[in-house]
Amino acid sequence: MEIVPKLLIVGFGKVAQGIAMALNKNVEVIGIKRNILDLKNHFNVINADIFEDDLDNILKNTNPDYVLYSIAADEQTPESYQNAYVNGLRNTLKAAEKCLSVKHIFFLSSTRVYGQKNINKPLTEFDKPIPADFGGQSLYEGEELANLSRIPTTIIRLSGIYGHNRNYLIKMAKDSESWPLKNRWTNRINEEDVVRFFIFLLNQLKHNYSIASLYLLTDNEPAALYDVLNWIRVACGLSKIDIQDNLAVEGKKLKSALISDLPFTLKYPNYISGYGMMLKRLETNKT
Repeated sequence: MEIVPKLLIVGFGKVAQGIAMALNKNVEVIGIKRNILDLKNHFNVINADIFEDDLDNILKNTNPDYVLYSIAADEQTPESYQNAYVNGLRNTLKAAEKCLSVKHIFFLSSTRVYGQKNINKPLTEFDKPIPADFGGQSLYEGEELANLSRIPTTIIRLSGIYGHNRNYLIKMAKDSESWPLKNRWTNRINEEDVVRFFIFLLNQLKHNYSIASLYLLTDNEPAALYDVLNWIRVACGLSKIDIQDNLAVEGKKLKSALISDLPFTLKYPNYISGYGMMLKRLETNKT
């Protein structure tokens, strides 16, 4: 009888729930979440606070093969980011290192670590981050903690996540008065592709293939924000907004230098395919 590996997910938000549903019975998924009352599906989730409850005991009782750290900051404050991406991660790493069953740790980070404003050359995994704000600094500090762990660790830097109920840009596109005054470069990754990529990495490990310690997960097609907003407007049957000075003058371009070499393909390789799917689903839900 094949032994089903265990995955412990610390922080059980939308991405984590998507991973749990996609893995189905191939991997036993156990989540840790402070508030489980808002979970609509039946998941195996432990109601615990990683800052107050005994993580050592939780890992000892669950004996996971893999740990995914996917905590998100509660607020846009230095304290909240430091708690989520440094203090909480430190607690989790310490507990994992005491648990003999843990073979690999994953940390969902963010491309916010790149504070550089590099318009001409896309930033990749090989560019050292230079955080420009407290959020990027805390995320990068967490990454450095993860790299010091005695357990093999993989950091996945996510660009802007969209998909399903993440309709922020669609709402902005429809309300032209909410558009920012300056155009800027944007980078994104669809939520479904985040789930698919994590499962791909997990399967690589299950079949004894090596994986890198860092991946930048983005759709590799940076786009000017005004272009994205206008495409969404036209797709919604609205008129295009003509702006004279529409060149992207802020932000950064991102590209993964490592994922293109893997036997993995994004389902949504650009914003047109991703937002096109979202708009179709929204239209279907109306009928």
